[in-house]
Amino acid sequence: MLTGVPLAGAERRLVAAPVPLLAVAAIGVALTAGWLLLALWPDAALTVTTGPGPGLAALHLLTLGVLVLTVVLVVPQILPVVTMVTAPPLPLLLPVYVAVVGGTVALATGFASGQTLWIAAGALCAAGGIGLFTLIWASLLWKARRSGMGDLLLANTLSLACLLLIATLGALLSADYHWAFLGGFLSSIPGVDHTALAWTHAILAIHGVMGLLVMGYSTVLVPMLAVAEPQGRQANRGWILLYAAGILTAAAAAALGLDLPGWLGWAAAVIAVAGFLRGMVMVLKRRLRKALGPSFWLIRLSWGLWATGLLAGAGMRLGWLPPELAGTLLLPGWLLTLLLGILQRIIPFLASMHSVRCCARPIPLPRLENRREAMGLSLCHVAALLLLTGGVATGLPLLIRAAAVAGALSGGALLIFAAGVLNRLLTHRRTVGPRRPPSPAV
Repeated sequence: MLTGVPLAGAERRLVAAPVPLLAVAAIGVALTAGWLLLALWPDAALTVTTGPGPGLAALHLLTLGVLVLTVVLVVPQILPVVTMVTAPPLPLLLPVYVAVVGGTVALATGFASGQTLWIAAGALCAAGGIGLFTLIWASLLWKARRSGMGDLLLANTLSLACLLLIATLGALLSADYHWAFLGGFLSSIPGVDHTALAWTHAILAIHGVMGLLVMGYSTVLVPMLAVAEPQGRQANRGWILLYAAGILTAAAAAALGLDLPGWLGWAAAVIAVAGFLRGMVMVLKRRLRKALGPSFWLIRLSWGLWATGLLAGAGMRLGWLPPELAGTLLLPGWLLTLLLGILQRIIPFLASMHSVRCCARPIPLPRLENRREAMGLSLCHVAALLLLTGGVATGLPLLIRAAAVAGALSGGALLIFAAGVLNRLLTHRRTVGPRRPPSPAV
């Protein structure tokens, strides 16, 4: 088992086929919609931190609509496959998708229009879906507790805790836009206000939930997709714990307005990320699959942007860089780049495993991949990222609008890529026929 992932019989641990179809479709639509908002209001990218408006609407389409839905796709699917536990059934997962997608639409509508009731309703709806998802996630972790996947389970557990915190904070902050109740509750705590809690929410969302998941699942997915010898199952435990401690310290410091603890948390996170990424680079150096394709171009680029975004965060704290630039390097830069790279490999991988369930003969993974579609998706995203970074750094709306057009094309390219994989799977099924149930023993 070179990759360290027990793939034998993995097709029996898959979620129902509609789950990845719904998730990828919603992710592609949210990605496209988020960029289109910036195409219509390019100045919004320069004013995200000033309060409700198209900028926050686009931000939440990319975070809730893309990143959180990716978590809801990856965790119930990949965690059972690698830990050999039963995947959650469709009736449990479907309400999560409905609540998160519905909440995202309402929240984005509220931020874009300035309707605070929509903001509050959308946040509460999304928080309810996330709350149900955390129960499903906790159940999977409990079932997998003896799987031996030490680093993966640790990172998942810490990320789940951060997800609960950001869902709670997000609901409170959004409700406060409409009912303005936090000021009275927080007046007795020096330094704590709506803005401070919003920064805490952002740190826990980007670095807490997503950063810890990146650390956990990279230890499994990078060796599996690159066909490389994995690290030991607890090789990154120290880095994960140091990173989590740093992020929680920085988040608490942001809430309380404390400077020194904020710097200590930042330093711990930087050291942890540097150590973790060094290990990932060593894994790739030992790979057997030499040609990794456009997906790993994005994955490698995202690693550099992770470190760059953290350094930009220091520049922001010192007042040298605008917070929107640091956010650009972290959200469209690090996280969306990594996500699009991983999805280019995960979508065909899941389709190949589903073919074992639904086809008389499974389809080989290379037949599901399309390098031209993957290249188009990658180039559109990189163009959007370069233009957006330049536009935010220079304050030029024209560059931001051009970036948004390229970004919207990347969302469309993701949908085309996924549709192509599905079409090739269905064509294969028509060619070889459906899988027949085994004949009863005589």
